[in-house]
Amino acid sequence: MVLEETSIRKEKLLLETLINARITRYVKAKNKLSRSIPHLDIKQYNYDLQLIVNKKPNKVTNAFKIYYDKDMLNFEVNPIDDFVMIVHNAVVSHYNINNNYITADIIYRTIIGDTSNSKKATEKTKQLIKDAIIKLSFIRVEINLENECDARNIALENYDYNRALLEVDIHKVKTKNGKEVEAFHILREPLLYWYANKVSQVSTLPIEILATKGRFTVEKAIITDRLIGQIEYMKSKSGKRNNVILFDTLFRGVYNIDQMPSSNKARLRKEVDKNFLCHFKSLNYISDFIMDTKSIKITL
Repeated sequence: MVLEETSIRKEKLLLETLINARITRYVKAKNKLSRSIPHLDIKQYNYDLQLIVNKKPNKVTNAFKIYYDKDMLNFEVNPIDDFVMIVHNAVVSHYNINNNYITADIIYRTIIGDTSNSKKATEKTKQLIKDAIIKLSFIRVEINLENECDARNIALENYDYNRALLEVDIHKVKTKNGKEVEAFHILREPLLYWYANKVSQVSTLPIEILATKGRFTVEKAIITDRLIGQIEYMKSKSGKRNNVILFDTLFRGVYNIDQMPSSNKARLRKEVDKNFLCHFKSLNYISDFIMDTKSIKITL
């Protein structure tokens, strides 16, 4: 019984991973790194089949198989969370501008929307980013796109794909001043970006949209990402629009809101979300917004 419950929990986590991973918003990244980095300290990763998950978007069945190395990655201890997928999208943003070699600092600057080369991540943040990339390299997805492509009238030479979310080598390289740093070499087009691009689900935003003032926190990065995701979804909808974002929906999963004092919720609403939204308004990403104690109403 315990083993069965554990299997169900793992299946839920993997299914959530796949659903969350189908994020199709990427930024116009900057901070390119020279592509002449030597190939050093190459690391390869292997994968093991664990279970099969079926997903049915838009009443079209896609067959997904998810593989992972159970000895190297424990989903119950180290889940694929929102921050991991933010790192994924930052990596894709650089791949999209033919920047196949990136460092943790470059990924960090992309996440916070800082286009200067002087901004450096703390050692703790660098480790979080590295851990996220390693997790993504351990997730392998097998997709059959025949049904979806037929429904969308898309012709492909091959409908079956089987590879990791990210295929990455880690290198030790030297900077111009002689300092040794780790760089991530993206070996091929990230699978989910390829998929989203083929079925026309990609939207690209300027990196400045992500810019936030103040100290970086994982929570701040996640909330910014969720806000933009909600707004992008609003912009993609046709017909009558429901442009209301509930605070509880926005914060759940980042904070334990069910046990959070109302004063703390008020602080988050005032100091976090308003700053983000004012920033979005200043860039004409949204026209206006109205906040009350429970939600935000967006005018596009």
